[in-house]
Amino acid sequence: MNANAGNDQSGLPTDMFSLNSTVKISYRNPATFFAVHVTSTPWELHYFQLKIASGQMKKFTQSRKSQRKVVTIVKGSQVPLYGGIPVLVASREHLNTIAVPLNLTFVMRSRAYILGRLL
Repeated sequence: MNANAGNDQSGLPTDMFSLNSTVKISYRNPATFFAVHVTSTPWELHYFQLKIASGQMKKFTQSRKSQRKVVTIVKGSQVPLYGGIPVLVASREHLNTIAVPLNLTFVMRSRAYILGRLL
């Protein structure tokens, strides 16, 4: 996590924020007879309404009666804050002691093809 001064694309001076994170979840397919095809919308980290990072999960097929850990890189580079997170800017030297509430949003879809038909 890094907050510093900078300019947005229009040249307006503002504080800029960069974040590089790894999100890990466990996915399980308990079905006995079929595999599932799993896709997802982009994973986004928000501080209230300000999107500060995003990433895309790779689609995969999960075989029957198995599980895996899904790892996705979620990062944001030089995101303009426009005063959106003043707590971060006020204490740049003490970022290791700050707690910032973030929301991770995504939709994961699992589809199964049984006897050639999508269910």
